[in-house]
Amino acid sequence: MLSEINYDMKAMFILAIVGIIVKLLMPSKNSETGTNNLAKANIWGYSITCIALFFMLFISFALTTNMYEVINYNSFEFIKELTIKSLPTILLISIISYVISLNMTYYDKINSNEVSKEYEIYSNISSVLIITQLVALLYYLVSNKYVMINYMLSVINLIVIGIMQIILKYFSTDG
Repeated sequence: MLSEINYDMKAMFILAIVGIIVKLLMPSKNSETGTNNLAKANIWGYSITCIALFFMLFISFALTTNMYEVINYNSFEFIKELTIKSLPTILLISIISYVISLNMTYYDKINSNEVSKEYEIYSNISSVLIITQLVALLYYLVSNKYVMINYMLSVINLIVIGIMQIILKYFSTDG
């Protein structure tokens, strides 16, 4: 399967995986202040992944669309075609952006461990779902298969992230 993917797409996929690895391995506890860098790691790691997905969006559109067809499109048809062909990528970018916004909104609470233990559980579940979505997205970009799996994973991930938001908003402690 990897031999069927061009070099640019492989590089962006690897960059997206690096972002997830940063998210998983970068959090550390500061012994002087008693805080951790969990929110910072989430923001940095998911931002790297989001940037890689953004580039994958345009690379995949360029590879799947014949340039002659694009010249004949008006602006509305071009946007419609771009949206249809890259909806799984757009959904994943939106999901990751939602997680980034949660981490930015509740930055201090997350870093000072004023959140419920369940938050970490659901955050890890979301990370696993995002990794699974990345793999399914790669299969979709190569073979145009597994689009429904991408949609199902997106819905499940949105539910998990919604639970994370509820935990952050209503089940956080004051220290």
